[in-house]
Amino acid sequence: AVRTLLLVGCLFVVAIGLLMAHSQQSSSGTKTLRAKLSDYEATLIMRRYNPAYDQGFWWGAEYSKPNRVVQSLEVRYKGKPYFPRGRGVYADLAEVNRIGFQRRKDGKVRLVIEGGDAGASYRAYLTFKGDELVQRRVEHSGFPQNFYEETRYVNIPVKD
Repeated sequence: AVRTLLLVGCLFVVAIGLLMAHSQQSSSGTKTLRAKLSDYEATLIMRRYNPAYDQGFWWGAEYSKPNRVVQSLEVRYKGKPYFPRGRGVYADLAEVNRIGFQRRKDGKVRLVIEGGDAGASYRAYLTFKGDELVQRRVEHSGFPQNFYEETRYVNIPVKD
């Protein structure tokens, strides 16, 4: 039973690792993270923090200034770019360590963004149904049920 449990645990770690990001860092200070799962691809670009216009609250750096903040996030579905509902989907995230996709039991796919360190660590979940963003949840890694914020997005078609 112990061997089976260890084997399952190892397989889970390998599977998650395959779904997690590839990371590149440039000499200009930007860092790019990429993730892919079937029809979904994500590219997240971070840049250095600039005190001239980056003041405010940041997930991943609650009591200090972050080193890097998210500059942009592009999610593609079936090769077509999906443009989130404005920068508010990602503009308060800093110190991102990795990204990866997960397929949920209900068929929806979520992009998991993990960032911060120790007491400032967080996980952000962007949930997609096909090519639509339906939910954003950011939670403190240590206390996910106590400290979180959640946004649901509704797309009601307009009939002419």
